[in-house]
Amino acid sequence: MRRFPLLATVAGLFALTVRLMGQVPESTLPALYGREIVSVFYTSDGPVDASRIADLVELAVGKPLTEEATGDTIRNLFATRRFADVQIEAEPVESGVSVIVHLFRAYQVKPLKFTGRLPLAREELRRALSFGEGSLFQQSEVDDGIGALQRRLEQEGFLQARVTARVTLDPATFDASVVYLLDPGPRARVARIFFDGDTKPFTPDELARHGKLKLRNNYSESKARAGASKITQWLHKNSWLRASVDLIAAQPTDDGGIMPVYRVTIGKKVLFETKGVKASRVLGEIRDLIEGQDFDEDLILEYVQNKREALQNKGHYKAKVDYRITEQPDTTTVTITVDDGPHFEIEQVDFTGNGSVSSKKLLSLMVTHRRTFPLIAPGHLVDRELDDDVSAIRGYYQTNGWVSVKIERPRIEEGSKTNRLVVTIPIEEGPRAIVASRKIEGAAHAEEGELQKILKVKVGEPFNPDQARLDAYNLAAYYHDHGWRETSVKQEFTLTPDRTAADLIYRVEEGMRSFFGKTIVRGNTRTRTSKLMQLTTWKEGEPYSETKVVDTQRNLARAGVFRRIEIKPGPANPATEASNVEIEVQEGRPLSLLYGVGYQYAPDADQNRSDPYLLGGVSYNNLFGKMLYAGLEGQLAISGR
Repeated sequence: MRRFPLLATVAGLFALTVRLMGQVPESTLPALYGREIVSVFYTSDGPVDASRIADLVELAVGKPLTEEATGDTIRNLFATRRFADVQIEAEPVESGVSVIVHLFRAYQVKPLKFTGRLPLAREELRRALSFGEGSLFQQSEVDDGIGALQRRLEQEGFLQARVTARVTLDPATFDASVVYLLDPGPRARVARIFFDGDTKPFTPDELARHGKLKLRNNYSESKARAGASKITQWLHKNSWLRASVDLIAAQPTDDGGIMPVYRVTIGKKVLFETKGVKASRVLGEIRDLIEGQDFDEDLILEYVQNKREALQNKGHYKAKVDYRITEQPDTTTVTITVDDGPHFEIEQVDFTGNGSVSSKKLLSLMVTHRRTFPLIAPGHLVDRELDDDVSAIRGYYQTNGWVSVKIERPRIEEGSKTNRLVVTIPIEEGPRAIVASRKIEGAAHAEEGELQKILKVKVGEPFNPDQARLDAYNLAAYYHDHGWRETSVKQEFTLTPDRTAADLIYRVEEGMRSFFGKTIVRGNTRTRTSKLMQLTTWKEGEPYSETKVVDTQRNLARAGVFRRIEIKPGPANPATEASNVEIEVQEGRPLSLLYGVGYQYAPDADQNRSDPYLLGGVSYNNLFGKMLYAGLEGQLAISGR
């Protein structure tokens, strides 16, 4: 291994060896700490990115040698997952201490391939593994992958699948080529079907038939699960609404086949007796609701509420929808009674007690409105919409200073005609509160003027509790973007006895300020780290900013090179207040192929000719590891003449 000088510094502790060269007794080892570093070199048993090594080393010429700096250096280098061991050697010299960082490269998985007869797509096979291309090579993970792939193939019916792994280590590049050879063998067929549970009043064969589960067919777990869903849907359609069928196992049989095992529950048949609505329609609507939940009384209640609201939307405000459930030994009878009632339209919407806010303004906040144009605005009254309107009116008052406003339940009365309604909303406004004072407490380090600019609640203006809460959130966001990651802000207000004035206080707990430390990149095998670093929006030593982290995530996603991006800040170092940021990526497949066929129609040509054509293309989105895109597309017309 050769020595190379380190020209920069950076920030990690898995192993640490400090060796004193020459005749220096071991008892003097602590004496090296505190001495000035006069030179820093590194050695490596394989190729490394010298600029990145320099960025991650915390030991710098002119600075004292400290235990903390050596530990941080090792942690940083190990965090890249590119080194199996890191050792730091310190040698006392006349004017200080000379430091050598010994790097021992770790192998990374590159490439990861699958060969042989592949019954599944390569992407599906990759998902079965706990590691991917670019991961730190570990033989145990490769060995575990053999079992994972075999289990995945068994799920598709390949019971005799054999998987072997071939690993080739390249000491020149420290790439570990991992190739899995798949021999799936013959695909097992469905030997028999077993239902665990009472299938009465149906036979197992009848259920299997409706699930399209046939003996001697090739077994596939996805098809077996689809069969369970088909059986369940058929049972629900025929009124066994409590029924469920689930695939719970797939057992190999002695003759080399597979026996899918289903847990089945039939339950009672649910019968509907209806008045005012067709029973078949009720059954269909109940079946739609059953998706994702069990059949019970809560589901019936949800149906009743939905049905009544649907009728109100059609103008039947006083519609009645009732239900009754009767249990018999073998059946459950649900009686649904629907009475549409007469058709109503809103004649007028009035308010009482709104001395400070005009009725026109309040009406603009509401969905409920009087009848204007029969087809466009028929003026139908719906309870849920009216409740939402009352909430909107209350919110308007409270956000404009009337924090004690009270709105009673709207009164619904008959209008000038029998099919007309008048809606009256009683309002008790109460006094309007004005902001008398506004203070920020606990802001010891942030500039007061900057914080005051953030606040939208102004002294002398109506008090808005929602805006006060938003101001507290914005204050916290400001702190988080300027390094105080732990800051919390609470807003408190006090109303005077007559509720006409509000004193507002924002209490800030700043916590410790942190700064961006080292940026540690891992997972990239094709992409150059230097190019990836160009997309980061922060610099070491700047105050930590959540916005810059989000912007970096967005920049990396826009590059179109990575299928997964995770940016994770570490805890702040109490001594330096610096937080290292780890960027872990998983690269997508750079090569893409495009192909297709089509027809082009030429109406101006002779005989309105329509010619077929072939379309093809190839693209690569990471040329030379620089995230450069290159593509080529072509179209070949096939003339019929």
